[in-house]
Amino acid sequence: MELELDYSGPAVRQESKQQQQDREAALAAVVVTDQQSVMDTEFVELFDDRIRAAVRAGEFDRALDIMKQAEKQGSPTARETFVEAMKKFEG
Repeated sequence: MELELDYSGPAVRQESKQQQQDREAALAAVVVTDQQSVMDTEFVELFDDRIRAAVRAGEFDRALDIMKQAEKQGSPTARETFVEAMKKFEG
C-alpha cells in the first residue's frame, strides 16, 4: 500500500460567522453535558446503594432487577456493584 500526500505547509483557516456560531453552540452543548454528568453521578450512586442494600438483605432477585433497571438508565457501574456486593455477601 502506498500513500502519497501533497502538503504545502500550514494553512490559515477562515471561519464564517455561521461556522463560528456552530462551534460555539457545540462547545456550549459539551459544557451542559458535562454538568449533567455530575447529576448522573449522584443517580448512579443511588442505584449502586440500592443494589448493595438489596444484596445485604438477601433480596438477590430485587438486586438483580435494580441492576438491570440501572443499566437501562445508563449506569456504567451497576453490574460491577452487583457482582462485588454478591462476593461480599455473608448470609
